[in-house]
Amino acid sequence: MSAARSVPTSKAPDVIAVVDGGTAARELASLAALKGMKVHLLCDGDTGPVEESIRASLDAKVARWTISAAEAKSLLARIAFHDAVEAVDAGLVVDFRACTEKDGAAWCARLDSLFPSSAVIAVQLGGRSFAELAGGGDRFAAVRFFPPVWDVKTVEVLSNGVSDAGRGTVLAFAAKLGKRVVPVSDVPGAVALRPYLALLDACLEVAASGAVSLDEADAAVKEALRMKVGPVELARIIGPDVVKRWCESLGDGFGVHPLLDELERGGKDDERGGKA
Repeated sequence: MSAARSVPTSKAPDVIAVVDGGTAARELASLAALKGMKVHLLCDGDTGPVEESIRASLDAKVARWTISAAEAKSLLARIAFHDAVEAVDAGLVVDFRACTEKDGAAWCARLDSLFPSSAVIAVQLGGRSFAELAGGGDRFAAVRFFPPVWDVKTVEVLSNGVSDAGRGTVLAFAAKLGKRVVPVSDVPGAVALRPYLALLDACLEVAASGAVSLDEADAAVKEALRMKVGPVELARIIGPDVVKRWCESLGDGFGVHPLLDELERGGKDDERGGKA
């Protein structure tokens, strides 16, 4: 991988827009609001279920003493819910839609024409490449947030093929969120997915052999590696279909044990719901 360039120091934006109402978008919006930013959450359609899901997630965090009731109330007041992807005045737009659109490049072109020229647009790559989606537009940057976004302390940021201004704004934003930046090159599939899927595959395989229950295998890995969420628990939260898409994004026949198909989405600690 080429060395990351030094970039001009940028200020984290006071106002951001998050495009999509899925799990990752909701968690990022909540975390940014917790850090004091004004957030426009741009959804397609009824925002009621999205707001309800965020409230339920915050209630669970308050119950676990992750945040206080006052923080939850203040956080919600900083989020504006929109029932359409529309132009807003924001210094940074974080988009979670392009990576799931059939024509991701067309979607990025729409974002480019929609938002003020002063806004930096950071595209969540998922399993796609930046060249495929935004093609190096002057104000575009590329990121990969890993679920659960609220808890995971790292974010992958593309270090080449993007503008210095875009990358600088994203670095400042990540710092304000309290996340460690992992600079990556423009390759399909998140770097963090490879070790995660290997751990998940190992848990599924050892459980299928009858040596240990699936939950015990998950607990053993979680405790041994000091993970906040075990690999099996995370697979239940996001759903087997998302895990399969991650495998496909890595190519090279990457996959996990067929026991994955028997996992049910949800779980005792699932407060996230909705699409990933």
